[in-house]
Amino acid sequence: MKVSVIIVTYNGMRWMDQCLGSLKESTLSPNIIIIDNASDDETVDYIRKSLPQADLIASKNNLGFGKANNIGIKKALKEGCDYVFLLNQDAWVDPDTLENIIKVHQQHPAYGILSPIHLNKEKTDLDTKFAGFIGRNQNTQFLSDVMLRANALKPIYPIDFVNAAAWLISRDCLEKVGGFDPLFPHYGEDNDYVQRAKYHGYQVGFIPTAFIVHDRAGYVKQPDIPRSFPKQYIERLIQLKNIHNSLLRTFVFLLKDDIYFAISSLLDADWEMFSIKVKLIRKLIANYPTLRRSRKVSKTVNTAYLVEEL
Repeated sequence: MKVSVIIVTYNGMRWMDQCLGSLKESTLSPNIIIIDNASDDETVDYIRKSLPQADLIASKNNLGFGKANNIGIKKALKEGCDYVFLLNQDAWVDPDTLENIIKVHQQHPAYGILSPIHLNKEKTDLDTKFAGFIGRNQNTQFLSDVMLRANALKPIYPIDFVNAAAWLISRDCLEKVGGFDPLFPHYGEDNDYVQRAKYHGYQVGFIPTAFIVHDRAGYVKQPDIPRSFPKQYIERLIQLKNIHNSLLRTFVFLLKDDIYFAISSLLDADWEMFSIKVKLIRKLIANYPTLRRSRKVSKTVNTAYLVEEL
């Protein structure tokens, strides 16, 4: 099986030793494709020196997560990959992670997206967000198997969503679902992709015998995120792009909700929230035709959204 590991980097020097070093130790030798989003630290020079065999594409602009990954996915498909493994720059794999996931997928090809277990930096606990995804999914079978020290964990546990810090995507899935939708400016691309994969009949799951470490340390926590326009806009895009539901009905429901909160904010003299809601309403109305086109593309079986050139 030919697997291409795709890593999108941006000022990721602090993680390069562990991220790239873990791939050097992998029991399965992958083709490594790295797309750098215009880093201004030593990331690009370090990759060239420490991993010269990697296919490094240095973008002059920050393309974001989705568009950059699309470049790598397109290249991997052209080169005949059987699988693509998306790996965050702030994550690293165990030596047998890739091999274990691929072995399991070969026995369960109905899964289009598979993820390993995400551990925290110290390997003492689950990554907080990954634990949240399991909890929201109410994966009681997995939790019971772990707590009761079951002799044999199941090879795969289905999950509603898992973030794209470490995704194995089959070629079959990529050829039917395509790449990430560039409609998402940053964040939300993986939520949209999972929705589209399920629409086209693929399952999503995680493997209890494969692991990555996800180091979230060093990121600056943004204050008051719920009052952020970008955060609210992305949440709306995720809901409106869900091709399992009617666009018009969802749009009308959300529009009424935002108008209500805009009026409430105005009456409460909450000028910040009022401004956010007005801006959100205007942008969603302006983008409605684009959403219709995007949803139509997402429903089509093809390599949608995979860019032609850098």
